[in-house]
Formats: sequence, structure tokens, C-alpha cells
Amino acid sequence: MLTAWKKIQKMPEASERQRMWLFVIAAHTLSNYRRTASRRLELTERLRHHAAASTPAPENAYAVRDAVLRLHQAQRELVMLIHWDGFTIVEAAEILGLNPSTARSRYAAARELLRDALVDEKA
Repeated sequence: MLTAWKKIQKMPEASERQRMWLFVIAAHTLSNYRRTASRRLELTERLRHHAAASTPAPENAYAVRDAVLRLHQAQRELVMLIHWDGFTIVEAAEILGLNPSTARSRYAAARELLRDALVDEKA
């Protein structure tokens, strides 16, 4: 309903067309939800597979892991795709449904936050 309300200016005049317009918005909203859920499930499976195959981490790796877990979810997903799963920034952007330039700026901000967090821990 929120999506329909935001697009109310585009609503057609005829009542039957209005009804169909609302059904189309509902269908698109459900499709977006399903795609998002599917992407998250795929990411979870990849991370689970990677975690099962990884070797025990050295002590400083725990500090890195904790710093990554403190990132905002959107930044954390991007960092994990790039560093844990080995995707490029462009590939990670595609997986997450982002514009590549948005992914680059989000990744740069995440790296800065990680750098600050890890430097603070060493001091």
C-alpha cells in the first residue's frame, strides 16, 4: 500500500484500470521480496560453505571478524562478498542489486570504518 500511495499521481482514471494498477504494484512488490529473500539465502549458503571449509583463524582474524560484524548490514554484505567470497566489486554490486558506483562508495566507507576500528584496537 505504501508503494501505491507513493505512486498515486500515476494512477489511471478509470476504476477498473485503477484496480489492475494496484494488482501490478502488488505483484512487483512480491517479486522484489522473493528476489531479495533468494539472494539472502544464496549468500547465507555461500558463507556457510566457506565457513565449513575454512581453517582456524589466527587471533587477529577475530578482531577483523568482529569489526566486520559491527558494520551496517549493507556494508557488511558487500565486504563479505568481496573478501570472503572473492567477488569483484562489480559482481558483488550485481548480486546485491546495486549500481556499481554505489557499491564502490559503500565499500570505500566500509574500508574506512574497518581501518579505524582495527587501528583503535591495536592502540
